[in-house]
Amino acid sequence: MIANPHLARSDLLEVAGLIASGGDASSLVRTRLPWLVEQVRADADAGRFDEWGLSTVIEGGVAPPIIPQSLCDDLHTIAGLPAQWPVGNAGVLHVYGYLLSAVRTSAGPKRARWLNPPLARALGLAADALTPWGAVPTVLAQVGAIARPILDSPVDAPGVQLWIDETTTSTVARTVVVRTQASVDAVLFYGVDAGEGMRLITVFPVTRFDDSWIAGRVSSPPRLRYNAVSGTLPARAPLSAQRVLVGSSTGDASSTT
Repeated sequence: MIANPHLARSDLLEVAGLIASGGDASSLVRTRLPWLVEQVRADADAGRFDEWGLSTVIEGGVAPPIIPQSLCDDLHTIAGLPAQWPVGNAGVLHVYGYLLSAVRTSAGPKRARWLNPPLARALGLAADALTPWGAVPTVLAQVGAIARPILDSPVDAPGVQLWIDETTTSTVARTVVVRTQASVDAVLFYGVDAGEGMRLITVFPVTRFDDSWIAGRVSSPPRLRYNAVSGTLPARAPLSAQRVLVGSSTGDASSTT
């Protein structure tokens, strides 16, 4: 239990800035954010990182990385997981790494999905339900419990607006977008199955989800997305086929690009 969420938020933002400026990631995280260390270790002890695939911290294949290598390495050390820069466990990177990222992207800070209300509210949760001080027992546990059934069996998930599988002979990369009746925003779930079951990669809100967004996504050539890495396939690697199972149109489309 975090006694003072406002202080914890302030400390989190300050530590992220200090690490981005070259501060010692290991020392700063352990001395200033012991509650975050406890959550990472709790997730590791419960085996929750096993539910996640691999991801790179190089957004869109270009610099700068979402988090510096020192932080990437330290978070994986805390989690007891291997990492080979710039690739690591997607749960470590997309949850805890994003919380400590000071990089701004075209969609805003990566940490916003966990610290701000839109994603939680789009999922029908309390505004602080996905923050490190509101999630029970951890952010990673909360996200996994929601995402796993949706990615494993989209046909059974309520509110599915879009379901696309992009494939090779050995890999299935799955995008599922859901929207509840009470929410204007949608939520995108993405996972990859390289033959050992579906592994989570990322979850984020889609604030302008409409027919135009769907058309753009459906027309995009099949590839790995959202910084996912799978086996010998690097981030953004082309895939061979796309199948739209739920959306503005359905069917199979093959591509060799």
